[in-house]
Amino acid sequence: MSWDLFVGSQSGPIGTLDAIRQKIDAVLPGTDWEDPLCGVLEHAGYVLEFQLLGGEGAEEVDEENEAEAALDGFVISVRGQGEPLRTIVKLCQAYGWSLADTGSGEEIDLDNPSDEGWREFQTFVDGVTGSVKARSKTGLWGRLFRRRG
Repeated sequence: MSWDLFVGSQSGPIGTLDAIRQKIDAVLPGTDWEDPLCGVLEHAGYVLEFQLLGGEGAEEVDEENEAEAALDGFVISVRGQGEPLRTIVKLCQAYGWSLADTGSGEEIDLDNPSDEGWREFQTFVDGVTGSVKARSKTGLWGRLFRRRG
Protein backbone atom coordinates (compact mmCIF):
# COMPACT_ATOMS: atom_id res chain seq x y z
CA MET A 1 0.00 0.00 0.00
CA SER A 2 1.19 3.46 -0.80
CA TRP A 3 0.01 7.03 -0.97
CA ASP A 4 0.32 7.93 -4.65
CA LEU A 5 0.92 11.38 -6.05
CA PHE A 6 1.06 12.49 -9.68
CA VAL A 7 3.75 15.01 -10.63
CA GLY A 8 3.20 16.93 -13.85
CA SER A 9 3.11 20.37 -15.41
CA GLN A 10 0.36 22.65 -16.66
CA SER A 11 2.64 23.75 -19.50
CA GLY A 12 3.36 20.39 -21.13
CA PRO A 13 5.99 17.64 -20.87
CA ILE A 14 8.36 17.81 -17.89
CA GLY A 15 11.36 16.22 -19.56
CA THR A 16 13.01 13.05 -20.77
CA LEU A 17 13.71 10.14 -18.46
CA ASP A 18 17.35 11.21 -18.12
CA ALA A 19 16.41 14.84 -17.44
CA ILE A 20 13.82 13.89 -14.83
CA ARG A 21 16.30 11.59 -13.03
CA GLN A 22 18.87 14.40 -13.01
CA LYS A 23 16.34 16.90 -11.66
CA ILE A 24 15.27 14.55 -8.88
CA ASP A 25 18.92 13.87 -7.99
CA ALA A 26 19.73 17.59 -7.89
CA VAL A 27 17.04 18.24 -5.26
CA LEU A 28 16.99 14.83 -3.54
CA PRO A 29 20.49 13.35 -3.68
CA GLY A 30 20.80 9.74 -2.67
CA THR A 31 17.96 8.42 -4.81
CA ASP A 32 18.76 4.85 -5.87
CA TRP A 33 18.32 4.42 -9.63
CA GLU A 34 19.28 0.73 -9.82
CA ASP A 35 16.10 0.45 -11.91
CA PRO A 36 16.32 3.49 -14.22
CA LEU A 37 12.52 3.64 -14.43
CA CYS A 38 11.89 3.53 -10.69
CA GLY A 39 14.05 5.50 -8.25
CA VAL A 40 13.88 4.88 -4.52
CA LEU A 41 14.74 7.35 -1.78
CA GLU A 42 14.66 6.34 1.89
CA HIS A 43 14.45 9.44 4.06
CA ALA A 44 13.34 10.33 7.59
CA GLY A 45 11.13 7.28 8.20
CA TYR A 46 9.45 7.14 4.79
CA VAL A 47 10.27 5.82 1.33
CA LEU A 48 9.61 7.68 -1.93
CA GLU A 49 9.38 5.63 -5.12
CA PHE A 50 9.65 7.66 -8.32
CA GLN A 51 7.81 5.63 -10.97
CA LEU A 52 8.85 7.37 -14.14
CA LEU A 53 6.75 5.31 -16.49
CA GLY A 54 3.65 5.46 -14.33
CA GLY A 55 2.41 8.77 -15.64
CA GLU A 56 0.79 10.13 -18.78
CA GLY A 57 2.89 9.86 -21.89
CA ALA A 58 4.37 6.55 -20.76
CA GLU A 59 2.46 4.59 -23.39
CA GLU A 60 4.49 6.36 -26.08
CA VAL A 61 7.83 5.25 -24.64
CA ASP A 62 9.48 2.10 -25.93
CA GLU A 63 13.03 0.77 -25.74
CA GLU A 64 14.12 2.54 -28.94
CA ASN A 65 13.10 6.07 -27.97
CA GLU A 66 13.24 5.73 -24.17
CA ALA A 67 16.08 8.24 -23.63
CA GLU A 68 14.58 10.96 -25.85
CA ALA A 69 10.90 10.58 -24.96
CA ALA A 70 9.41 13.52 -23.09
CA LEU A 71 7.03 12.53 -20.30
CA ASP A 72 4.01 14.49 -19.15
CA GLY A 73 4.57 13.35 -15.58
CA PHE A 74 5.33 10.55 -13.18
CA VAL A 75 4.02 8.97 -9.99
CA ILE A 76 5.54 9.16 -6.53
CA SER A 77 4.48 6.31 -4.23
CA VAL A 78 5.00 7.05 -0.54
CA ARG A 79 5.30 4.43 2.21
CA GLY A 80 6.21 4.58 5.87
CA GLN A 81 5.82 7.26 8.50
CA GLY A 82 7.06 10.81 9.00
CA GLU A 83 6.42 13.98 7.03
CA PRO A 84 7.10 13.33 3.32
CA LEU A 85 5.04 16.15 1.84
CA ARG A 86 7.58 18.89 2.56
CA THR A 87 10.28 16.98 0.63
CA ILE A 88 7.96 16.33 -2.32
CA VAL A 89 6.79 19.95 -2.43
CA LYS A 90 10.43 21.11 -2.44
CA LEU A 91 11.07 18.96 -5.53
CA CYS A 92 7.99 20.22 -7.37
CA GLN A 93 8.63 23.88 -6.53
CA ALA A 94 12.20 23.64 -7.81
CA TYR A 95 10.94 22.92 -11.34
CA GLY A 96 7.47 24.46 -11.42
CA TRP A 97 5.81 21.05 -11.43
CA SER A 98 2.27 20.46 -10.20
CA LEU A 99 1.31 17.81 -7.66
CA ALA A 100 -1.96 15.87 -7.34
CA ASP A 101 -3.18 13.28 -4.86
CA THR A 102 -4.32 10.35 -6.99
CA GLY A 103 -6.59 9.07 -4.22
CA SER A 104 -8.70 12.21 -4.01
CA GLY A 105 -7.96 13.50 -7.50
CA GLU A 106 -7.23 16.91 -6.00
CA GLU A 107 -4.26 19.09 -6.77
CA ILE A 108 -2.04 20.01 -3.83
CA ASP A 109 -1.39 23.73 -3.39
CA LEU A 110 2.39 23.95 -3.32
CA ASP A 111 2.32 27.37 -1.65
CA ASN A 112 0.08 26.11 1.15
CA PRO A 113 0.26 22.31 1.04
CA SER A 114 -2.19 20.29 3.08
CA ASP A 115 -1.08 16.89 4.30
CA GLU A 116 -4.71 15.78 4.73
CA GLY A 117 -4.34 13.06 2.06
CA TRP A 118 -1.23 11.69 3.78
CA ARG A 119 -2.95 11.72 7.18
CA GLU A 120 -6.01 9.95 5.75
CA PHE A 121 -3.76 7.34 4.17
CA GLN A 122 -1.94 6.82 7.48
CA THR A 123 -5.29 6.38 9.28
CA PHE A 124 -6.34 3.82 6.66
CA VAL A 125 -3.08 1.87 7.01
CA ASP A 126 -3.32 1.95 10.80
CA GLY A 127 -6.86 0.60 10.58
CA VAL A 128 -5.86 -2.22 8.24
CA THR A 129 -2.79 -3.22 10.23
CA GLY A 130 -4.73 -2.92 13.50
CA SER A 131 -7.46 -5.25 12.29
CA VAL A 132 -4.89 -7.75 11.02
CA LYS A 133 -3.10 -7.69 14.38
CA ALA A 134 -6.40 -8.16 16.23
CA ARG A 135 -7.34 -11.14 14.08
CA SER A 136 -3.93 -12.74 14.51
CA LYS A 137 -4.23 -12.49 18.31
CA THR A 138 -7.60 -14.22 18.29
CA GLY A 139 -6.19 -17.60 17.27
CA LEU A 140 -7.72 -20.25 15.05
CA TRP A 141 -10.12 -21.75 17.62
CA GLY A 142 -11.21 -18.34 18.78
CA ARG A 143 -12.04 -17.31 15.21
CA LEU A 144 -13.88 -20.57 14.59
CA PHE A 145 -15.91 -20.39 17.79
CA ARG A 146 -15.92 -16.58 18.19
CA ARG A 147 -13.95 -16.75 21.43
CA ARG A 148 -10.75 -15.02 22.23
CA GLY A 149 -7.96 -17.58 22.59
